[in-house]
Amino acid sequence: MQSGLARAGLTDKRLNAATWALYNHVMGATATQSSLQLSAEEARLGQEYLESRRDRYPTVAANNYISDVDWDTSFTVGLELLLDGIEAQTGS
Repeated sequence: MQSGLARAGLTDKRLNAATWALYNHVMGATATQSSLQLSAEEARLGQEYLESRRDRYPTVAANNYISDVDWDTSFTVGLELLLDGIEAQTGS
């Protein structure tokens, strides 16, 4: 991974930071998906809780964060966001 990032023009601190960002995305997504398995009832109750406190958590309540279990799409979109940010740092 680092050699690819280096070929893209990253060096020193930016190279290490980009490596960690990508590594943490993969590890975090994997750990979350394997450990956070809510039942439909748990997701419903969680969403109800957020809705009842919408004034405190408006963005989370409005975007169905708790019940979004499309792990593949979330991983892919997150990876695209990271890679787009890394690419912006390389000037390419």
